[in-house]
Amino acid sequence: MFNYQLWKDSFKSTWSFWLIILPFVTLINLLILLLIKVEDQKNLLSVNIIKNLFFTSFGIIIICIFFIIGPNALMTKPIDRGYLSYTLSTRLSRLQIFVNKMIYFIFTITSYVLVNFLLVGLFMIIKNQPSLKDWALQCLGYWLLLMAVGAICFMFSSIFNRSTYTIFFSALIIVLFYTANVTVGLAELTETKELAFLKYLTLFTLFNHNKIETDNVMKFIYQFITLGIISVICYFISAVKFIHKDLPL
Repeated sequence: MFNYQLWKDSFKSTWSFWLIILPFVTLINLLILLLIKVEDQKNLLSVNIIKNLFFTSFGIIIICIFFIIGPNALMTKPIDRGYLSYTLSTRLSRLQIFVNKMIYFIFTITSYVLVNFLLVGLFMIIKNQPSLKDWALQCLGYWLLLMAVGAICFMFSSIFNRSTYTIFFSALIIVLFYTANVTVGLAELTETKELAFLKYLTLFTLFNHNKIETDNVMKFIYQFITLGIISVICYFISAVKFIHKDLPL
């Protein structure tokens, strides 16, 4: 099932992730760890700073930018530009093409989380920080969140044959999720109950790293399961649609 040429083409079409997004986020986290050189409490503070940046602000925004352009580059653009006609002229089936690109996309998300998990985890081990298990669970939840959001964007890229539509709907859903999440956060701070319903319009409310601890698994396990189910459903829809849709070849 693995096809080297498809993976090579996928790397080329998503070079910005490997050369810009992943190195940039990793470098920011590394600088935070290196520059805050104080004893126990401050070391823990540096990890908390990374959590707030990586899980809730620029870390989310940057990977969501990739979700807008990445799936389109992998799935829709080859159809829109006519590249897929050559690929399908070989012995590769649509199923093989889809599976390889889906696994590659999941690989990019996993790399994004895993590299930063290992970086901070190594720092916590060196500094004898006791919350390594919590960090692992938080990264798992973050990975599930990104998998779910990414799967929705990947689904759009498998449904549409035009890059314009894929980018538009991917950007629309991400802006909706992010705006609703920010509004919910402000509503909680101001105790505005009228806006509480917005939490049902975003997946981001299913992940709160502050509530994820090894001692309170039941507080977040159902959110983890929900995110996993959403990912599976979206990838399944993507496969069915891509394999059976009419292609303008």
